[in-house]
Amino acid sequence: MLNNPRVPLAWRVFNRARSLGRPEFEHGGGLTAAHLNIGAGAKESLISTESEARSPVFTPNHTYIALLVVQSLHLLHHRLAKRHISFAEVISAAVLCVPPFVVLLPAWLFIGAHLSLIAIQLVGSFWIKKLSPEWTR
Repeated sequence: MLNNPRVPLAWRVFNRARSLGRPEFEHGGGLTAAHLNIGAGAKESLISTESEARSPVFTPNHTYIALLVVQSLHLLHHRLAKRHISFAEVISAAVLCVPPFVVLLPAWLFIGAHLSLIAIQLVGSFWIKKLSPEWTR
């Protein structure tokens, strides 16, 4: 947990002190690098990890919302262009039925599926006349 970039620095330091079994650190008072047995190099790595945690990173929730928006716009495009939908839209809809905040699957699986389906939807929108048959009356 000490090296996890998603956990704020203060929380990592506090949990490190608690894991050492030091009762004076129960409320987080008086924490220093010397108390936590971390040297200058480890302290620098914590600080760099903290700055890296602030950089924007794709999460399954971000890519889920992006796929939801792209899928909605793509289906609207199908409606306005009067073109049939394909299996790609059905697969995207099925993936959207499995939100990442409900089902526990690896993050890379969600992000990979979402980004690949977003790419397929975008390609489908660019070449909609070639890839989708026109509506018949």
